[in-house]
Amino acid sequence: MTTLNSQKRAAIEVHSPKQTDLKLRLVSIRDALCDGLIERDIPIRLALLAALAGEHVLLVGPPGTAKSELARRLRLAFSGQNYFERLLTRFSVPEELFGPLSIKALEEDKYQRQIEGYLPTAAVAFLDEIFKANSAILNSLLTLLNEREFDNGTQRIKTPLVSVIGASNELPQEEELLALYDRFLVRYHVGPVTDDGFAKLLELRGQAKPAIDAALKLTPDDLEHIREAALKVTVPGEVASLLKAMRKHCQDQKIPVSDRRWRKALFLLQVAAHTDGRSAVSVWDCWLLQHCLWHKTEQRAEIFEWYTARIGEATVNEPGQLGKHVSAWEDKLEADRKQGPHGHDKRGSRLYLTADGKQTTESHRHDNGQRVENTPMIVTRHYSLRHIKERTNGVAWVREQISAGRSALDFVAADVKQAVTSHIWLDHSFETPAQRRIALQRDLLVSLDSRAEKALSGFEALPKKTGVVPLELASLPPSLLRAYKTLAVFALSEQRRTSNPLEQALKVLAEHDNCDGIGGHIGVQGGGAVPEEVRAAIGVIQFTVNRHRNHYREQRNGDNETLKTYLTLLREFLVLDKAPGALFKRLDGIEALISTVNNIEDGDESWDHIVGMIEAIRYGSNDRNGESLTQRFDQFWSKSTETCVTRFRDWIALGLLTDED
Repeated sequence: MTTLNSQKRAAIEVHSPKQTDLKLRLVSIRDALCDGLIERDIPIRLALLAALAGEHVLLVGPPGTAKSELARRLRLAFSGQNYFERLLTRFSVPEELFGPLSIKALEEDKYQRQIEGYLPTAAVAFLDEIFKANSAILNSLLTLLNEREFDNGTQRIKTPLVSVIGASNELPQEEELLALYDRFLVRYHVGPVTDDGFAKLLELRGQAKPAIDAALKLTPDDLEHIREAALKVTVPGEVASLLKAMRKHCQDQKIPVSDRRWRKALFLLQVAAHTDGRSAVSVWDCWLLQHCLWHKTEQRAEIFEWYTARIGEATVNEPGQLGKHVSAWEDKLEADRKQGPHGHDKRGSRLYLTADGKQTTESHRHDNGQRVENTPMIVTRHYSLRHIKERTNGVAWVREQISAGRSALDFVAADVKQAVTSHIWLDHSFETPAQRRIALQRDLLVSLDSRAEKALSGFEALPKKTGVVPLELASLPPSLLRAYKTLAVFALSEQRRTSNPLEQALKVLAEHDNCDGIGGHIGVQGGGAVPEEVRAAIGVIQFTVNRHRNHYREQRNGDNETLKTYLTLLREFLVLDKAPGALFKRLDGIEALISTVNNIEDGDESWDHIVGMIEAIRYGSNDRNGESLTQRFDQFWSKSTETCVTRFRDWIALGLLTDED
């Protein structure tokens, strides 16, 4: 509800000696007025504060609850001021409030009242059953309450009215009384004493007569000084924000609060702050608003609950906003965990999770005769350190805000104790619900921090890219591995550009036939519109997957690129297979022979000679038992290319072929 900085400002604010003297003086008056009354200190505080602000008080409650006694005591706070009280009925006439007509004035053809001793000359007045005032009284009464003026004949005179305390057993229902109802800024429901208070009530003897030293009593000059000084009291941003939020709450709850009432309520807060020895309104002063804004008695509790619920919310970030941040990171963690391909078993069958979390290859199960789909088992993809760092930094920031909020709440808890117990106008018992609310806010922040900590651990536990490619790919010749990586980068860029699933950006097709071993295709959609390096990579991959590497045997045209590609891959395989140096020398000789001619156009004999030289390369009897290099190469391809075709898309989805996320 209040920021840490504003609380510190309020805590270290220096009070002027005049403000301190005024506060002590008002405390003495307040305590004297409360003397001998049971459970009536709150209406006494409200009535005295309202009088200082030039406002009126409405007391609603059954008969016999000391409503008139409160008014009679309030008059004692002011020096040399007249007091007036009257019980109104439906048959009350203006003469009862404003005085009888002057006979002498009538003789002079003047319409004037003898107002001395009546409401127009009173500083404090008590009007019981005020809502029984009839239309003959209402207009003059409204002018008197609002403008402090009275029309006596042809003259409008100023009145010394400080405050009127109105009393009623019930709230007004007639529309013509709503304007009168709105004139009472402070409203308080007075009920019988509680069971605890009743025991004290029985101990009272006689009628207590409070005494206030004449030097303490307030004069008209004192009131004028207080009101002028209150106008200079500032309204901090957090208080303005609270008032805006409270206004919206009242609108949402259909509680009618006029603009005039809001202005008067704010001035009441300024008077409360000044008389409490401060130069700025605090959020604790806003406790008073529960007695200014309700229209029906039950609405006071609603406003108080809303106000109490706001305590500590705006310390650094509102817990609700922090909760949204935590939920957002939890959602991102869940999404990161689900980013990846469908899991497979060793046979290549898709895996699912049953209700108890066990793995199965069954896509569904039957519970009580009903078909229930099992949850696909997703293999979490690998993420770059940069991606994980961004995630963990984001969660760490939220945790910092939560920590700052907890520290601020600790400060609020200390501040509320000091602010409430020393506040001249607040109910000191308010500290209990305030501290209870702060404790709830603290528990909420602890819970949010626990969730954020789990999210942080979850991001830190995500599989990380280490630069190590899958074992199946690591065993490939470098040329082919580079081709796979190039294609993977392009496929991911196409996926981002088109926002299409990876399956639509990448074509992977594996087919088996008994005649020709492994066949298949790997490429991208719209292969004609791809960069040259991607087309080259696709060519290398298709050369191996589609067994085009064997076409060097049948190639008779001028293009010898197929043969060169095959020899490059064959040399890289020799490195992987840790072949003896003699095989490399033979391969060097073949490549040197090919480089002497631009095109192999010398007929079948030259071509067959080169092919024969390649197929004649064998390991020694001590190395691989004299196996043919090309046969061993074919065995390697039959196994590796099948794995690459079936697993290529999964490796991209797992993020194992690129540094991108």
